[in-house]
Amino acid sequence: MGKRLASAMLCAAGISIAAPVYAQDKAVTQQNTMPEAEAGDIIVTAQKRAQGLQDVPIAVSAIGGDLIGPSGTNDVSGLGSIVPNVSVGTQFGIAQIFIRGVGLDNVFVGADPSVAMHVDGAVISQSINQLGSFFDLERVEVLRGPQGTLYGRNSTGGVINLITRKPTNDLNGYIRMTYGNYDQIVGEAAVGGPITNGVQARLAIRTEDRSGFGRNPRIGTDIDDANKRSIRALVNFDLGPDVSFLLSGELHHEDDAAYGLHFKEVSFPSQPVGSPLYGLGQGGYATDIRDIASEGPIRNKRQTWSVTGTFDAELNELLSLKSITNYRKFYNNPLQDLDASAVQNPTRQNNYSRGHQFSQELQLSLSTERLNALVSAFYFDEYLFGDNQIGLNPGIDVAPAQQSVRVRFMGDVNIRSAAVFGQATYELTDQLSLTAGARYTHEKRTGNSTTINPGGTFLSSPGGSFDNFSPRLSIEWRPVRGVLAFGTYSKGFKSGIILAGQLNPILRPETVENWEGGLKTTLLGNMLTFNLTGFRSTFTDLQVGKSVPSASGTSINTIFENAASAKTWGIELETTLRPAKGLSLTAAGGYLDAKFDDYSSSNPLELDQTPPSPVRSLKGNRLVQAPEWTMNLRGNYVTDLPSGGDITLSADVDYKSKIYFTPFNDERASQSGRTVVNGSVTYRMPSNISVSLWAKNIFDKTFYSTNYVIATSRLILATYAPPRTYGITAGLEF
Repeated sequence: MGKRLASAMLCAAGISIAAPVYAQDKAVTQQNTMPEAEAGDIIVTAQKRAQGLQDVPIAVSAIGGDLIGPSGTNDVSGLGSIVPNVSVGTQFGIAQIFIRGVGLDNVFVGADPSVAMHVDGAVISQSINQLGSFFDLERVEVLRGPQGTLYGRNSTGGVINLITRKPTNDLNGYIRMTYGNYDQIVGEAAVGGPITNGVQARLAIRTEDRSGFGRNPRIGTDIDDANKRSIRALVNFDLGPDVSFLLSGELHHEDDAAYGLHFKEVSFPSQPVGSPLYGLGQGGYATDIRDIASEGPIRNKRQTWSVTGTFDAELNELLSLKSITNYRKFYNNPLQDLDASAVQNPTRQNNYSRGHQFSQELQLSLSTERLNALVSAFYFDEYLFGDNQIGLNPGIDVAPAQQSVRVRFMGDVNIRSAAVFGQATYELTDQLSLTAGARYTHEKRTGNSTTINPGGTFLSSPGGSFDNFSPRLSIEWRPVRGVLAFGTYSKGFKSGIILAGQLNPILRPETVENWEGGLKTTLLGNMLTFNLTGFRSTFTDLQVGKSVPSASGTSINTIFENAASAKTWGIELETTLRPAKGLSLTAAGGYLDAKFDDYSSSNPLELDQTPPSPVRSLKGNRLVQAPEWTMNLRGNYVTDLPSGGDITLSADVDYKSKIYFTPFNDERASQSGRTVVNGSVTYRMPSNISVSLWAKNIFDKTFYSTNYVIATSRLILATYAPPRTYGITAGLEF
């Protein structure tokens, strides 16, 4: 613990000034362009221009900086507890983000997520890199439904935008230290301000150390611990009265035993030893579900860094130009035990991957009294490599003489995509507006794969190119002040995919047709906001994944299939009541009906799942990670003290109904409905020093974030959500 404390204090000691956690800093060049919002409203840029949240005619949720941190959400998984019809899990350390029942259930590089994530407008293409970046943020915006006419990368499920705090001409920053149970130590700090005339900078650092939520009783090491380091630097250059260039760089590193797969159950019990249906590690599992009794260590080792340059220029009173250039590079080197047991078997897996991406987006914006328009061009180039080794002693960091690899999948994927898109909104009257948008995408993918198993060596070079046109039409009506009604028709597209190291042919693209209508209201003198959205979506060639045994039964294949069609519809409610000074009550809930309409496949969990596999109709089955009901209730009360400080009391209740983790709706791979309660109390002094006591999952509910079916070892493994955690956070704001 002393080592962890020292590293956290050293990291934080270099920065000793702070800015309010809840502040919404603006880049210097944007300060005069941001419109005023209604009291209590949040300024968002979901439509690539600054608007009050209540003025945006789409289903978007905004999470302010006060909900990001030790007592709130520390990564993307926390969004599933705040935003309606959003579910987030992790599998092999890969983020699995689902919005309205649509996401990506995959553990190999090469498959694009259905929910795109951006940091300051630059896309994070691979799900493996979507668990960092949640520090020193101004806000997070979650857009639900297909988004193609305003965003560069393809998206059928939605978009998550992370907006970082920008440097300003005022010196500001913060320092926060957290100590919690499981010996958790979190240090976070940031400082920003002017460097010289026309140049501003900001530096933010976050470090987290924690003991494991479980242990490996076989070798005495921690399981699901944390050792994370993140840093972000931004420098803004004022190149003229209306011209600026923002250069930002970010690094995220993890080296621990997080994201371990835990034994849940043997899928085919009472099988004799030697039977192909026998659980390979049977008899050697950990007795505590938080533990993993593996014969070797579990490892999570990853790193990603990126550099982004954003050029902004106001060409005249009507036109502005923006360029966003990004380069990102990553590697991931995990180690898992696929039988999750202490019995020595050739099932240890090293699923190494690395890659880099380059993107360039140009935006030309037009703004007049009645017309707002955006035309964009986007180019994307990505290279990915995967090397998945399974054996007694696998890994690219193991000397060849010491390796004992039974199965190996390795290969690379090259992706090139170009798109032109745009959207225009015209105010016919002060109450009525029309929006029209369109997108054209051309994408090409090529891959080379090699599979080595006891049956031999197999080669594959899948590839293909795709073209798509996706329109968007929307109408807005504002009958009176504080009321907005809207209706939208849109289409979305996600390219066909190739999984690195897999022999499957390239998949067909995933497309969606979406109808959406909503009502946003601000009533009772800004005391009440009430937003309601309804939607209906039809998916064609939905990309669905599963793991199955090979024909020989000696290896595992991850297969992605195109479900012929699926339909989703639902309702989303977000409302906030401010009945008295300092008191706010928020409810965010969703109902979701998400089912396959036409899909036939074979279930790895069925007893007769041996080649050739029986194929069954899944029509009427619920989609993966698509709970019927989601609900979050939050209360926040701030009371001023005579000393000039204040005390804030916060509590929230998060509920999700039953979730299935496979498209076969097998009860053994599901999570029943669960309720989680969190709370905090914060004392803020007049000197801008604050102390917060917080607790998450107060009643210590145990539930799964994902399940994973290991077809070759006939096991069901699980990733568990964190247990009860609590701690104290002290901060200084400047």
